[in-house]
Amino acid sequence: MKITEFIRRIFYTFLDISGSLLGIFLIWLGFWMRNYSLPTLISWVVLVLGVCALAIHATHYIIARKRGSSYFHTTRR
Repeated sequence: MKITEFIRRIFYTFLDISGSLLGIFLIWLGFWMRNYSLPTLISWVVLVLGVCALAIHATHYIIARKRGSSYFHTTRR
């Protein structure tokens, strides 16, 4: 394995894990904001953004683990 491929794999894994943690934090923040005197729309937007971030990054991480060496989908001609 080349060193650049190793660094790329670690970087994208870290990116997916930190994105998933951001999604969890935004979900928690959305629930927490609903208990205070803020507009309800803001808390729902934060909650939906958290769910989307968690879904995108967790799905990408799982698919990347199944795919193995190729991290992104590429079509060869």
